[in-house]
Amino acid sequence: MNESIENIFQSNKIESNEKKTNFKYIKNIFTKDWKEIKGNKDLIIPIFLVPIIFSTILPIIMGFGVIMEPEEVFPGATPYTAFGFMINMLMKPMFLMIPSVISNVIACDSFAGEKERKTAESILVLPITHKELYLGKLLAALIPAILFSVLAFFLMALEINLLVFQYKSPEAPLLILGDITFWLVAFLMGFFISIIDIQIGIIISIRSKDVKSAQSVAGVVVVPILLFVFGSIFNPNLLSNVINILLFSLILGIISYILTIIGSKRINRERLIAELS
Repeated sequence: MNESIENIFQSNKIESNEKKTNFKYIKNIFTKDWKEIKGNKDLIIPIFLVPIIFSTILPIIMGFGVIMEPEEVFPGATPYTAFGFMINMLMKPMFLMIPSVISNVIACDSFAGEKERKTAESILVLPITHKELYLGKLLAALIPAILFSVLAFFLMALEINLLVFQYKSPEAPLLILGDITFWLVAFLMGFFISIIDIQIGIIISIRSKDVKSAQSVAGVVVVPILLFVFGSIFNPNLLSNVINILLFSLILGIISYILTIIGSKRINRERLIAELS
């Protein structure tokens, strides 16, 4: 058994017949996975790069075009109002790519990465329940996705408001920060989308032989987000209505709950160990 993994669990032994979920073991799985994530450049690079692209680079590229020629993009609009339209049409739905991609990258590594690093067997023989193992893997992807989404949200808001500061009237609200629908999309819809993407990624990772195979299959999880992007282009009010966002969030929440039930049952230790032999 891998020595570092043994050290994590040596002070918290569990009886194999214990049915109650023990959150200490979930935390231990999360701690172990996060240590491996920090040491893996194939995971760390996209985790940092995706928020930078979607929260700083793309807003600057789109923002300068809108500010320089606002009426060509939105007839009759000022730079401030044109930027507001651009946020509703593109930036708001595209922001969902940040938690989605980060979640997916980490989730695909959850079991397929263990197989590549030859640590899967030592994890699978630990005296913890399937549910504890599953939830630990889920949190290892969810918490970084949330943290980087929060950072990207405020970074994007700061950058955009600095760009339009000279065009903003004193009574006009701050872009993004003054829009409750952006908060709901970023942190309510983003939360459920992260959970769904993680669980799909974990299920695929369980069945995949390596991380690249898992990522190639799990790439389809961005399709629903692209639907929101194109939907917002043709209907800018799609994600500008609180009722719509709450309805979408409810549907996503139901899907994530169903996947939680399915996901933990997909962990078959005997089969996974047999694949390693």
